[in-house]
Amino acid sequence: MPSAAAPRPRPSTAGGQQPWDATFGVAWPCANSGVTPVLDDVTYEFGVKPRRTITTVRTATTGGPEHVSSSTSLRGAPEELPGSLTHTVRGLEVNRACGSGASGRHRFTELLATMVVDARGASITAAAVDYHVGDKRYRLKVPWTYVACGSAIKDTGLC
Repeated sequence: MPSAAAPRPRPSTAGGQQPWDATFGVAWPCANSGVTPVLDDVTYEFGVKPRRTITTVRTATTGGPEHVSSSTSLRGAPEELPGSLTHTVRGLEVNRACGSGASGRHRFTELLATMVVDARGASITAAAVDYHVGDKRYRLKVPWTYVACGSAIKDTGLC
């Protein structure tokens, strides 16, 4: 269960809240041979709802899985990670074959979730990636829990 502790807060906003960003890697989309899935949406279930949740698609190149710039848990925004970023999920064609990139440099695509949180913290208890292949629609459930520590987060053992 990834977690992130609060970094130095941003300047105060209305009501004295000091929001900060906690970014987590949700999934590395890949396709089975002969099909091209097209992403439709990413949705979240919350234990403690953040002020805002932003989904980002990051594309980057790595020397191999052992050199991946991990975004499992990042205190900050995705803009701090290498690679190109977009907030457009709908219409993304998944071209990387599952199991590819075992060695050597390869390009990968990663779905990131950024929770904008205040002193209460927040948690995502599951994510769902909606996609289609042709006319057939699918939903991939990601059962990980992502935690941004704060006063409303109880009994996680992470904070």
